Amino acid sequence: GIETLKEMKKKRHLMEVIMLTGHASVESGMQGMQLGAFDYVMKPASINDLLEKITQAYERKLLHEKLVSD
Repeated sequence: GIETLKEMKKKRHLMEVIMLTGHASVESGMQGMQLGAFDYVMKPASINDLLEKITQAYERKLLHEKLVSD
């Protein structure tokens, strides 16, 4: 997951990434956030929690795109 995140952020640094894992630790969650992940969610996650995170990530992406274009 961390290596995939690194590659995704290299190709599209404004992409918001939500990491979903069943094997999370505090350390890996912190590392993901330091590398640019929007959030780190443990499985099982409810669909409502995931939808909320997706909405928040989308709103942040729109804000970043607006700041870049201004």
